[in-house]
Amino acid sequence: MSFTLRDFDLLLPADLVARGRALLAEGAVLEIVRTEDGDWQASVKGTDVYNVRIALTDREIRAHQCSCPFPGETCKHQVAVLFWLRRDSRLEAFPGE
Repeated sequence: MSFTLRDFDLLLPADLVARGRALLAEGAVLEIVRTEDGDWQASVKGTDVYNVRIALTDREIRAHQCSCPFPGETCKHQVAVLFWLRRDSRLEAFPGE
């Protein structure tokens, strides 16, 4: 499934979006940094602390992964980071926005 920072919450299951939003509100996104290759790496607290990586081109989400054991393609930890990235002012410099 292809989605962007603008619409991911409209395309993912509502319960997953709600859990990701709650994680962000609870302060579970502990650290987030931009890597040398331009991706975003985050630590998110759940049952354990999980590593989330998000690759963006402009605001299109090219790839996303999490170290948690969730069997699906997108987990609540990734959604929390996506919400953080959406609101972060450093992303305002993306072309085309």
